[in-house]
Order: sequence, then structure tokens, then C-alpha cells
Amino acid sequence: MKLLFTVMDGASGSNNPDLDNKTSLEAANTPALSQLAKNSKMGLMSVVPGIAPESDSAVLSLLGYDPNKYYTGRGPLEAIGAGMDFKDGDLALRCNFATVDNKKIIDRRVGRSLKTKEAKALQKIINKRVKLSGAKFEFRATLGHRGALIIRSSNELYPNITYTDPAYDKKGFVSMAKKDFEPLVKESVALDKKSELSAHLVNEFSEKTTAVLDECRINRTRQKKGLFKANAVLMRDAGNENPKLFNINERYGVKWAILANMPLERGIAGAAGMDVIKINDEKNYDEWVNKTIKAMKKYDCLYIHLKGPDEPGHDGDALRKKLTIEEIDNKFYSRLIENIDLNDTIVVVTSDHCTPCSMKAHSSDPVALMISHPRLKDSYPGFDEKICKKGNIFLNKGTDLMPLLMEIFKESV
Repeated sequence: MKLLFTVMDGASGSNNPDLDNKTSLEAANTPALSQLAKNSKMGLMSVVPGIAPESDSAVLSLLGYDPNKYYTGRGPLEAIGAGMDFKDGDLALRCNFATVDNKKIIDRRVGRSLKTKEAKALQKIINKRVKLSGAKFEFRATLGHRGALIIRSSNELYPNITYTDPAYDKKGFVSMAKKDFEPLVKESVALDKKSELSAHLVNEFSEKTTAVLDECRINRTRQKKGLFKANAVLMRDAGNENPKLFNINERYGVKWAILANMPLERGIAGAAGMDVIKINDEKNYDEWVNKTIKAMKKYDCLYIHLKGPDEPGHDGDALRKKLTIEEIDNKFYSRLIENIDLNDTIVVVTSDHCTPCSMKAHSSDPVALMISHPRLKDSYPGFDEKICKKGNIFLNKGTDLMPLLMEIFKESV
């Protein structure tokens, strides 16, 4: 028996007027998911109760780790996933290249037009030309507008600071997306005395990086082409400790691996003791399917994180989100079903959070959940939020899912 735990990032959402008041998932034509729905259990799941979670706390929850217990900030997970040398006492942050004009944020993600090659060139400029007083740093561009930062000092750095990225806040220590925010680069503020040095260094990095990037050759060229300049780095999700997760293989007595192309998921997997199978091209679903089939020969359980639907959700594009879900159904799930033994495979389909197009951000709404195997005799006409609401599963928190899946898996072996 094999378990494929597939997560369509941000696929769940809310009704859209331009889709006949349906969600993108409900409006999408998904025959492969409908085939899986014929033998399944369905329901809804509140991934991180009471907050609109970022992907870090959401994925931790789905894998069975309570963020309130295990979460040490997204920064360390991003840094680890990017292959950076992060040690306890360093300060790590998740970063976004952004376009600003005198502190006013024009676009938090450079219009999604920044190529990874350009970002790597900007990385070199930052690491060479920006100097911090009394501290060193390493900045690494990862994919597109995304990046990670590690600041190192002879003094231990503490993470209890506010973010320069105004789109995110903290509830306790767990980060969450804000529904509304003023589009201005914020000054980082220490929330306790021992974090004052961290806030000072983050603000210094922010100001000096913008000064260096604003008139660099790459951005002058982008401006001539009518593209947004990548002239600022927004920071959030500070952390100063490596996450100390239990080993998921030892906990459940199975062998896990993750398929992912984002540093965050790879960082979580490494901390959890899972092997990492890197995906080179997020939108090449042939690569996803081929590597999944190959990995099934070696591993009992695979966690597969498909990023696609989240981006159009953030952009407020309900039609593109619908088309992305249809593409995943056609090019990933359909081909996967054709090449695996469904009698010997449990297929889980869910999301790590909702990304309603009306909000252009994550929400705290429950996500759709399907657990499919011929032994599960319930039959549903398809997979979407409305159908799942009629199911017989409701999980009050994402951490309840993994024990349920392991119970079903072991009963099926």
C-alpha cells in the first residue's frame, strides 16, 4: 500500500461573481478528481484554527506538527530549504523583492515579472555592496521574487520583531496574512528589549539595500522595458532557532519523501526527517508525475505540494485559478491515475489554506479534503468545497489529519 498526500496550494476559496458565484474549484472541470471522488471520504478541515495561516504553519499542521509547539519562524525554514548555513542564534527572515517609490509599495512581488536569473544577479549586488554595522549577513534569491536572509552577529539575535512587509502580522509567534494593510515599507520594531539589535539590523539592511538596488543596471534596464524595478527587499517571519521536529518516519513507522520545488516545503521536510525529491520546473507536470511514479517504488508515503492555484488567488484572478486547477487535474491527476494501481494507493487531495480571489490573500476558512481508496465506499460526484461540506469528516485542526491518514494507511496494508 502507498499513500500519496497531495496538496494544491491555495486551491480552496470563496464564491466568485465572474464564475456564476462559484468557487474556482467548484467551477473547474476536473474529471480525474471526480474519478477519485467515486470511492472516498470527504469533508472540511480548519488547518490552523482562528488564523489565516502562511504556508509554513499550514504545512507543519498538515504533517502533524502543532505550530504553537514546533514553529520557530518561517525564516529558518526558508534558509534551510535554500541550502544556507543557518545556526541557532542567527536571525533568518523570509524575503520578497518588491517595487517601492519613497517607501510606498507599488508591487510586493515586482509584478511577478522578476526572473530567477535576474534575482540571482541582484543577490550578488546586495551581498557585495551592502554592509551592516557590527554584523554580517547572507542574502539568497530563491525563486522569482522570493528570497531568504540570514544576519549573523557576535551577539545572539532574537526574533521578537515586527515586519517590514506590511501584508503580514503575528498572532503569538505564528505569522498570519492580513486582510487589509497600508502599502508602505514598515520600520521593524522590537517587541522586547533583547530583540532591539535585530530590529536595528533589519532596518539598516532594508534602507541600504533599497539605496543600492534603486539605480543598479538591472533595474535601469527593467525600467526601460516598462517593467517594475526590483528595488527593495521586504522582510518577515524572523526566527533564530532551527525547528526541532520529531522524525516523521520514526513516529509512524513508514518511509516518507516530499516532492516540492519551493524552499519552504523542502526546509520543513528536511527538519522532519523526510527525503527531498526536488522538482525543477513547477509547471512541468510530466516531471511531477514521472518523479512520483519513480519515488513510489522506494517510499511508502509521498507528500506532493503543487503550488499552482495560490498565485492567481493572490492576484484576484478567479478564471486563471480555475484554469490552473483544470491543468493540474488534466496533466497531473489524470496521468497519475493512469499509471498507478488505485487498489494499492490511498490518494489524499486537499489545500494548505484558502486563497480567496476576493481577498487576494489567505483566509482562515476551512479547506476541502478528500481521502480516496476503493475500500472507502462513499461516492461523491466531484471534489469542491460545496460537495465536501456534505461529507462526514470535519477536522477542527490540521494536526488531526496525519494521525487519521496513518490509521487508514495501516488498516489498508
